[in-house]
Amino acid sequence: MTITGTDPANRPVASIARNGITWYHVRATEVRDIEFIREVCAVRPLDLYNSVSEQRLPTVVTREGYLFALFHFPRLVPERRAIAPSQLGVFLGERFLVTVYQSELTPVSRLFAICQSDDRRRRELFEGGAGNLLYFILDSLVDSLSSMLDDILGAMERIEDEVFDDRRSSARELGLLRRDIAD
Repeated sequence: MTITGTDPANRPVASIARNGITWYHVRATEVRDIEFIREVCAVRPLDLYNSVSEQRLPTVVTREGYLFALFHFPRLVPERRAIAPSQLGVFLGERFLVTVYQSELTPVSRLFAICQSDDRRRRELFEGGAGNLLYFILDSLVDSLSSMLDDILGAMERIEDEVFDDRRSSARELGLLRRDIAD
């Protein structure tokens, strides 16, 4: 069963519920964006704050009734041809999973969209409980790192080939230019 509801302030909240487990996938930049999580899932205000503030280090903390974690994953920013860090805050309870993000993590959003539209996949992901669902989310994020790493390694190899190729080496061209300037 897919649900998209509202929080107590009547803001839209994306959520999916199945087998007594609810996954809330929330874009948040301030605590007020996720204040409803404190009421619905009984989490500590400090953890809410940490999930939307930019933390430098990953965190995993066991609390009474839930686990709180902060993960950092790189994301490709194609318009800048750069990689930027993205933070994912996670609240994991027996009957809930909350994913909180400021900047888009495509693998998580893609998995959420699949769960909304594909009943068979939703059943498979929710079948093993909230912890199993978190496993699939983290697995999709780690899988996305492989293609990003392949792209980076390929670019490094192309640059190394240019730098160390005696026939058309950038270093050789630079040396020749330096000699010409000195002469």
